[in-house]
Amino acid sequence: MLISFLQHNEMETPVVKVELALDIETQQKGLIARSPLPQGMLFVFPDSKLRKFHMRGVLHSLDMIFLNDEQEIVHITENALPDQDENIEPSAPAQYVLELPGGRAYELRLALGDRAFKVEEDD
Repeated sequence: MLISFLQHNEMETPVVKVELALDIETQQKGLIARSPLPQGMLFVFPDSKLRKFHMRGVLHSLDMIFLNDEQEIVHITENALPDQDENIEPSAPAQYVLELPGGRAYELRLALGDRAFKVEEDD
């Protein structure tokens, strides 16, 4: 799937091609032991609640973008270190979590309140 973000200044970010993590098995595996990384992985959950993510077994630093049920960014963790046991747990509920290669959130100039939207399905 291709997604973009609408920023506060009404500018759109470049499009990011993401893999979808829709089922529990894919969500549990995530980007563990993946190299090279895809452009992004979007975790889609059935509801909005507090989420915990970790970096155990991940080979590269990641940016984690937490979005609420309105697809609005509620938390950004930048450059989470690879293979760490500590949980990343924002204080805001999220229904979606986008994992990007470390530093990409900065490159895209993502900020709290920006909204994601689907550009198109890809094959």
